[in-house]
Amino acid sequence: MQELDKRITKLEYVVGTHESHLENLQLSTKELRDTLTAIESTLMQIKWIATGALLAVIFNSSGLGQGLWKLLV
Repeated sequence: MQELDKRITKLEYVVGTHESHLENLQLSTKELRDTLTAIESTLMQIKWIATGALLAVIFNSSGLGQGLWKLLV
């Protein structure tokens, strides 16, 4: 009977440590998800800045920008 009590106590300790490890993993997962969302947002901003810069270069090099400017002014 005493052996069974020792084994149950050990099992309770192991389950407790696993529970704390799982909580730490869940916190880490949430932090990683938030970080990845922020990175994704930054990459979207970079994409639109690059798209705008590319369009500006195309308009300036092909003369479309000057023709469009004359129409607007």
